Amino acid sequence: TATQYDPYLDDEPGEFPRRMDFILSITCNLQCAMCDGELSSSIRLHREKRPPMPPAYGDAFFDELREFLPHLERSVFLGGEPFVAREPQRVFDLMIEQGHTGAVQVVTNGTQWNKHVERYLRELPMNLTVSIDGFTAETLEPLRVGVVRDQIFANVDRYQAAVEDHEGTVSFHYCLMRQNWHEFGRFLLE
Repeated sequence: TATQYDPYLDDEPGEFPRRMDFILSITCNLQCAMCDGELSSSIRLHREKRPPMPPAYGDAFFDELREFLPHLERSVFLGGEPFVAREPQRVFDLMIEQGHTGAVQVVTNGTQWNKHVERYLRELPMNLTVSIDGFTAETLEPLRVGVVRDQIFANVDRYQAAVEDHEGTVSFHYCLMRQNWHEFGRFLLE
């Protein structure tokens, strides 16, 4: 909603933005039922049989971005899977290099856990939103093709432990559909 931007209202505009939302790539490891090839590289390749989209951001973009990052109070990363795509990770690396202190919000599909993800969660003031659309494997796995239900929930526990030191949060997106509405109550109770 538009109210999320209200904290950034000033009497006078600043020289730099205080918030940036990044959708830098559609690189994704899943083929979710509710998604398409404009938002997921896996769907584009496997389901739609279309060629990959060319990268939109080169070295010049990241060089220019360096000047803006220290001024951000909040940054949001969406699109594809930020922990798989190179471009968001490149921004995370720049932020760590610069000692970034502004809040970093990442929307993830929850499938990734490795030394890079752990580093980002521990070294940046990161909060995660995990997109999850079911509670049981029978509901979740057909909707989020490529997901292993137990792996997602194990990763959520890892995420929570990793962001604990900086009081980060892990929250959830749940896309209500005919295929999963029956589990929403159980999901909320858990």
